[in-house]
Amino acid sequence: MLREVSNNDINELYNLFTDTQATKYMGIDSHQQITDTQNWFNMYKDKRLRNESIEWCIQLNECDMFIGRCGYKKIVIEHNRAEISFSIMSKFWGDGLGHEMLESLIEIGFKTLHLHRIEAQVWPHNNRVRRLLEKNKFKYEGTLKDNHLFKGKYGDSVVYGLINQ
Repeated sequence: MLREVSNNDINELYNLFTDTQATKYMGIDSHQQITDTQNWFNMYKDKRLRNESIEWCIQLNECDMFIGRCGYKKIVIEHNRAEISFSIMSKFWGDGLGHEMLESLIEIGFKTLHLHRIEAQVWPHNNRVRRLLEKNKFKYEGTLKDNHLFKGKYGDSVVYGLINQ
């Protein structure tokens, strides 16, 4: 279901990043041109080379169809923690695929990357993702006030954490 993102995925990523429903909660403007997606990928590659981030494509098992992306950003190796990030094309919302993806992401984090802590920062009104995190045993830890700036406005983030025990 997950495979590391590559330059061959630019067109599929562009389709995701132009899905206004999906980008609504990503804190980015929807991409207007394929070069926007290529720039995103180049930024990712730089972070990957520094071991600060890793991204995967989410695919349907039966047909290898691209449905989204997920990964770890803000990897802090010396503290064995990272923040998750994911987005699924809106036409696949509500199909239970987020749960399957998150289970895989958690397993990779704890068993392969040897993380002790996985974090998530979510916009307070993103109830769908908040429920998904809670169903996967993430615990609400608090609210960060005005911690991100998007389109000229500051907004809060709610923080969730999962400890490898």
